[in-house]
Amino acid sequence: MNQVNVEQIIEAAGGVSAVSERLAISYEAVRKWVVKNRIPAERVMVISIMTNEQYSPESIRPDVFLKSFLLGTA
Repeated sequence: MNQVNVEQIIEAAGGVSAVSERLAISYEAVRKWVVKNRIPAERVMVISIMTNEQYSPESIRPDVFLKSFLLGTA
């Protein structure tokens, strides 16, 4: 499976400012996601929608969403 690039995902969602405004969180919080290369699981669905589903939840966090899909709990 390809390595997720959170910076590309955030850019596809409109950039750090757009994501922070849409989610009503700080710019710095979103920047931390980019630095850590990980989007919190509870934010993945909105981010996927913000990318016009260019990035699916499974592609953003396969450790959470792919496992749920495979186990039938999604």
